[in-house]
Amino acid sequence: MDALSQEDELREQILRRLEEVKATSSDDLRKYICGRSRRKQLAFNRVVENLVTDGRVRRLRDEVTQKEMITLPPMPIPKFISAIYLQIGIAEGPLIDAYVFSMDAHELSQLVQIIPARRISGELVGIQRRYLKTFVEKKLVEYITTDRNPIIPDSVLVAIRPIVDVTPDEERENLVTLHFLWSPSYVAHEKPFILIDGQQRLEAVRRSGKHVIVPVIALGEHDMKFCQKMFLVANTKRTMSPSLIKELWVSLRELLPEALRRKECAARIVSRLDEGYESPFYEITSSEARRDGNRVVHFSSLVDSVLLCLEGEYIGRVKEKRDRIDHKLFLEYCVVRDRIDVDQASKCLEACFGAVKEVFADAWGLSSKESKLMHSTGLRSMLQFLAYVIDRRDQVYGSMEALKKYVKQELSKIKDECYWTRRDWETLEGRIRDGIRKLRDLITRARETGWSGPDIKNLEAAIHSRERELQYIPWRDVGFTWRGIQWLTNELVRIYEECGS
Repeated sequence: MDALSQEDELREQILRRLEEVKATSSDDLRKYICGRSRRKQLAFNRVVENLVTDGRVRRLRDEVTQKEMITLPPMPIPKFISAIYLQIGIAEGPLIDAYVFSMDAHELSQLVQIIPARRISGELVGIQRRYLKTFVEKKLVEYITTDRNPIIPDSVLVAIRPIVDVTPDEERENLVTLHFLWSPSYVAHEKPFILIDGQQRLEAVRRSGKHVIVPVIALGEHDMKFCQKMFLVANTKRTMSPSLIKELWVSLRELLPEALRRKECAARIVSRLDEGYESPFYEITSSEARRDGNRVVHFSSLVDSVLLCLEGEYIGRVKEKRDRIDHKLFLEYCVVRDRIDVDQASKCLEACFGAVKEVFADAWGLSSKESKLMHSTGLRSMLQFLAYVIDRRDQVYGSMEALKKYVKQELSKIKDECYWTRRDWETLEGRIRDGIRKLRDLITRARETGWSGPDIKNLEAAIHSRERELQYIPWRDVGFTWRGIQWLTNELVRIYEECGS
């Protein structure tokens, strides 16, 4: 291929690529079209120079990244936005102009410049954090795509650039028109707005493919330090407690999107357990909406634990059993055609934990500081253990009296080996001290009976190792972590198997 035909092909490739991406850095465009070919890169530079001279492309520097950008010539499109004019701030100080309007999130995404936070020459430039993939895809996109009428009530916060003209409405007070020229070929700093808060929401709408109208607050001040301050204020707020969120799931049951249905069902099950007079959990779960009385179990944590069992998320030896028998366990049977049977799951849990309450009467209803059984660790581990014990559908959907009797019988096998309460730990520590004293007496007797030096050293090493084992009480020390829950679950299963299951 001669040099002239190669340059013609490069010209077509450059223009075609710019039609697709609208604006890109020179380095990225060169890499995309030329790869590592040095000869092609030199030809690329000549073609770009000719295109710039002919006015077919623009070459300019991005103000934030300081990269050389290449775009097609702008085709300014007049844009008009009707907005409500406000002034915000303290009455005694200087007020900031603000404009409130609503807009399709897709269209708004094309009008805002997203400036990621980065340090340039020792100074922080920009304001936006990184894209939160898990939060956007698992929560926001899921909500937007599954709700019949998705509404995003939080306003997107932007700052207006000087290129936007504000014209007051002559007939209606406090109404204005924002007027600017916009082109899809503009580089980032030529866009009319700087995005301050709402990046994740706009990205979620874009990924959902839906056209969601969102509220927008545009501030008249566009200084970068001011924008950084507003971003900090907008993102420095206390998050809602998990318990209150789950309480709202129950209250808004009919209005929730499909993505939240399973979570809502788990919350409704725990709510029924707390409100049922015959339930072992009657008035002992705590949340923002449940405060009266002796409430020792976190509503939110119990909901999460129940949801894991409904979805078949088991750990350790419980998971091994499920894989071995190749069918469902426990609460999984209450999920019928991807719908949760809330009534049956509630009855089943009431019967099972009724047995737990009777077998471990001394540990039930105490604070989590006094009883590991009432701690989130103990309850989640007990749910896992119940799944290990109950593995037939007829048990879950049969007589609840029979189920309670069966669970009580199986729990009785491990009763004497479980140290749930502080009283148990203190009793066990007393036994441990007695055991350690007896072990040390062995060393004294060995010396008195004339054991050799090496034999005594070996005995001392074995006894010291045993002392370290005895002094550690894992039931007391285990924490609410994946490792802690797995350890306690496996320990319950081990004791159960050793007791002759």
